[in-house]
Amino acid sequence: MAKLAALHAFCQELKARLPKCTDKPSIEALSSVLGEQIRRATVIAGALFHKSVDFNQDTCADLDRVATDAWNLATKLRRDTSASILNRSFLLLQTRVFCFFLIDISRRACYATNSNIPVKDLLHLLELSLKAGKTSLDEQELDLALICLQRSADVLQQLHDLKPSSNYRPEFGRLEAEYFVLRTFLVSSRANTRYGSGPPDLRSPGNKTMSTSRNICSTNRAASSRTLTDARPSR
Repeated sequence: MAKLAALHAFCQELKARLPKCTDKPSIEALSSVLGEQIRRATVIAGALFHKSVDFNQDTCADLDRVATDAWNLATKLRRDTSASILNRSFLLLQTRVFCFFLIDISRRACYATNSNIPVKDLLHLLELSLKAGKTSLDEQELDLALICLQRSADVLQQLHDLKPSSNYRPEFGRLEAEYFVLRTFLVSSRANTRYGSGPPDLRSPGNKTMSTSRNICSTNRAASSRTLTDARPSR
């Protein structure tokens, strides 16, 4: 509970500071802190994926709401074409990745076991992870793309295990196809960069033995979308 409260408090702080970050020192300072918060969020999200935890429903809903608000704020600021926004594109990308993991945590923490999570919530998480992963690839931030798409693979595995009903299959099929497109693009991008020719550590649906998300990209890297609603991402 304390860890969720800390994430919630930082997300509130992030919402307040983000619009004011228009100069290099303030952008770099917040980006550095946010990078550490992403690392913490991925650790908690990974723990929730493998353990049964049941938090207060109101606490989870509030975390979901705050993270959604911060995602929407980052989306709005990304549309700003002024010179200052160009210098904080990486910071806004970090914000979207951080908010995705908070929403992932809030949805999972509401249920005693992962098997109880509704299919519609898993599809929601899958779509958000793909959005964050695609934006990371667009910005050539491959480490962030990797952790997002690894989470996509986790969610896809859950959906395969649950065998969604026919009502959900069209959306499931569309998102799974998008995942494989992004995964292929990530493999190709990594092969053409300093990472070398090795493939990323992404789990394929059906393989439960591969490792979970690992490294977060460095927060002092140079700065390299759609609005989200509480219920569903807008198209």
